[in-house]
Amino acid sequence: MILQENMRLTLPLLLFSLAAYSQPDTVITVNLENEAVRRYMSEVTYTSLEDTSKVNDFNVAPPRRRDLPNGAVVPIPAGANGAVTLVYADSADYVTGAHTIAVENGAKEVTVYNLIPQRKYYYKIEDETNVLTRGEIHTEGQVRMIYVPSTNNVRDLGGWRTTDGRMVKYGKLFRGAELNGQHDADSTDIAVFTDLLGVGGEIDMRNSRNPGAGTSVFGFKVSTYGNLDEPTYYCTWDSGMIPQNLPVYNWRYRWRREFEFIVNNFQHGRNVFFHCTWGGDRTGYLALLLEGLLGVEYDGMIKDYELTSFYAPGRVKEKIDSVIIYIQDIEGETLRDKFNKFFVDSLKTTQDKIDYFRTVMLTDTIASIDDSGEGDDENPITAIRHYAKAARKATLYGISGQQVGRTGRKGLVIEIDSDGKVRKIVR
Repeated sequence: MILQENMRLTLPLLLFSLAAYSQPDTVITVNLENEAVRRYMSEVTYTSLEDTSKVNDFNVAPPRRRDLPNGAVVPIPAGANGAVTLVYADSADYVTGAHTIAVENGAKEVTVYNLIPQRKYYYKIEDETNVLTRGEIHTEGQVRMIYVPSTNNVRDLGGWRTTDGRMVKYGKLFRGAELNGQHDADSTDIAVFTDLLGVGGEIDMRNSRNPGAGTSVFGFKVSTYGNLDEPTYYCTWDSGMIPQNLPVYNWRYRWRREFEFIVNNFQHGRNVFFHCTWGGDRTGYLALLLEGLLGVEYDGMIKDYELTSFYAPGRVKEKIDSVIIYIQDIEGETLRDKFNKFFVDSLKTTQDKIDYFRTVMLTDTIASIDDSGEGDDENPITAIRHYAKAARKATLYGISGQQVGRTGRKGLVIEIDSDGKVRKIVR
């Protein structure tokens, strides 16, 4: 009896000590958006066609490169024995999503780039014999610009909110400037795409007058829309980039092939990088069509286009609004419905491809509640589902403040705001 009592007293102390022991040595918090982009994202909201562009108010020097993200700066502890390596991963066992960075001899710090916003990463620094330190990296922000210094204007299409309360997933589609031609990417940056980002499909929207067009810098084979078992490359030999292209068959044909190329690569488990020369207009039009099909909020569609101005000025909402004006005249209850009809009736793609594309690219809805009561607290969408189920009482609100769900009792409010943070508020 006494032994059982002692065990009852000792077990909590043991668990507490183990929990304390597992605490990281260092927690590094970093907003992946550079200062100019962060201010633009937080201070500008577009709600209608009548709004005027504000991007040029934020696209000012310095620095020279405003299309590059911040990285997480990790200090290197003293006392290393030989070569030092940093390992970071999505899981504490350093298995899921593990990556390794060799640290230069004598370096006092190392910068980790191309992390996903709103995530927690685990890292350790080790030499030839010991683990020197362990820590966590907590990322903030929304826009995921990709650090590839030898080229320009590369970013993830993920992170944008949709009108039905979902979010576009990171790590599936990437947009940007060319990697060969006028701007040649080096081998290290090319490896970022294939090794880190998992890119196995490339859409080249340059025309024959652009140097490098028709050749995949990754060495992918030219797609014939037949066997896609290997990484593939598709050059559309120009793609629409002015409003007058929208009703023209030739440009619609190109957009359909580009969309179906993306779907085909998704079905083979590959991510896709699409680009033109500068990653602004031809790339921007395709991005807008895809975002419209996903139901991205108007503010997000405009900002994604305008973000190119941090590399190549002149990409302002007044240019891309012409697409919205054209789509608005199509039959449909919502803007997403109108984009859907444009893809089916004008581009001649199929609804099953559209539905599959949305399944791959979108998170679950905020309003849904997981019956298992389980969720990934590192993902703001599933975190809401988890907290709501655990509380058994919640009102759920979307990004714009509208109520999107209720579990039956009053008391706990779960909110997700524009920076992706989940907050539990008692009202």
